[in-house]
Amino acid sequence: MAPSGASVPGWSGVGRVQSLRSLHKLLYVYLFFFLLHRGSAVIQCTVESATVPQNIEGDVLVLAAGTLAYTGPHPSSPTLTSAAECANACGLLPGCNAWTFCSRQSGCGSGCSSWVAKHPKMPAGGPANRDPVEADLPILGFGPWTYPQTQNGCQYSFNTDSTSDAWPYGLCTLKRVPNTKKLKYVPPSKAAPQRTTGVVTESAAAAASADGWISGTLSVSEDCQGLPPNVCRLCGSSKHPDSCLKCAKDARGQFSSKPVNYLISKGSKAQNACAVCAGLADAKQKESCFDCILDNKRCSTCVYGARMWGYGKPDISACLSCAAKKGNRYVGACNACAQSSSPGRCFACLDTQPLKICNTTQRAGSDGCNIGPNDQTPCDLCSNAAQSDDVFKQCLACHTNPNVQQECLDCGNIPTTAATQARCYACVKAARFASYTSTGCAACFSSWLIPGKSQSCLQCVEASTTPFAAKASCSSCVDGSVKRSQALQDKCFGCLKKTQIADYAATCIDQSMRR
Repeated sequence: MAPSGASVPGWSGVGRVQSLRSLHKLLYVYLFFFLLHRGSAVIQCTVESATVPQNIEGDVLVLAAGTLAYTGPHPSSPTLTSAAECANACGLLPGCNAWTFCSRQSGCGSGCSSWVAKHPKMPAGGPANRDPVEADLPILGFGPWTYPQTQNGCQYSFNTDSTSDAWPYGLCTLKRVPNTKKLKYVPPSKAAPQRTTGVVTESAAAAASADGWISGTLSVSEDCQGLPPNVCRLCGSSKHPDSCLKCAKDARGQFSSKPVNYLISKGSKAQNACAVCAGLADAKQKESCFDCILDNKRCSTCVYGARMWGYGKPDISACLSCAAKKGNRYVGACNACAQSSSPGRCFACLDTQPLKICNTTQRAGSDGCNIGPNDQTPCDLCSNAAQSDDVFKQCLACHTNPNVQQECLDCGNIPTTAATQARCYACVKAARFASYTSTGCAACFSSWLIPGKSQSCLQCVEASTTPFAAKASCSSCVDGSVKRSQALQDKCFGCLKKTQIADYAATCIDQSMRR
């Protein structure tokens, strides 16, 4: 600051005061942006990976990841068939940052026999001995699903019907190393997965490569510390990595009680869903989404993916809004509408149709409810099936009659035009089926009928003189593979109108009708 009475060159009078004010404003602006950027550092969610043709030393988390659950036959066909699959299993397991895979079909290294003597193979569990392994880390023994299952897990020989001292082909060992930048390797002569001392020479590394080992490391950025690498990747690719990481690190999302096999095949269900919730635009709904998955609420159904009858990518935001509005018992219905072919009319249907959806502890048919909490409803069934809004209304009306549920579904599955669907639903209404076992309308539109004979078939089904038990056989009278003459078709239809016939198919559609 200049001494009292002194002047700064170029400054004088009012201009000096204005310049000082401008300078102060500029300093405030700089200070604001400095503090802003200082308080909101860029989140780094990155995963570095490296692969080497050697056996990395490390603390074993899971000795044989592919033996923890039954997934089918194992002879020369392990459940984890490649180094890439082994790396993915490591990426899903909390704490794993290194892996080793035996890629040689004759087995890798040695020391397996002495290892299993100290760490015996785990027994199978469950009523059918097929339950996945449930155990705390580390899992130092082979799981029950080795080949053959009666052997100890080491490399098996068909010629001798016994195991050797080599580690088996397909062995995927998941590990933790202190520093992924400073690795040590197991010497080939003792190529077991336990920690040893010393760093191998180049010649030893070449021998290890010939031994069949492939290893890799996965290291996460500082912001992702404590998270599985795959979760770090998901958060890094999300729209809001910061909120995704906060969700993923929440203690409620840690599934330590889950079988390890679940984690290394699918990962933490809640952690994986954090990235989905982080992508929602509305801040309030985003927080609600996090609570749904972390507390494993019923609304988490909206986040955890498509149902097998979904027609497209779920609209998670719409599903959460629907669930919040209509309550827990509607979550399954909301989820189905959110991925239907016409979500708008499906959601509108949920608001107007008197659906009797059971709560989460009931089954369909109990206490007056007829739709299970995870069952499809007429709203999404008709929304997906109907090829026009008018047909959609016909479909809904059809589903109000419990005796024709199967026919309603079949009419909706006819892969033709809206007019054809409308005609089918009209047939169901006219046929007045008395039991859910009565069918006939949808079959009249089958591709195997004689061309141009759908109307004759429909008239047979709709006729009040055709007994309910006979209606399902109307389409057989005009079966294109039989090629009946017109006279025989008429005779067949006439036969179906008779009463007191125990078996219409045998009596009216038998071989004698083909002459």
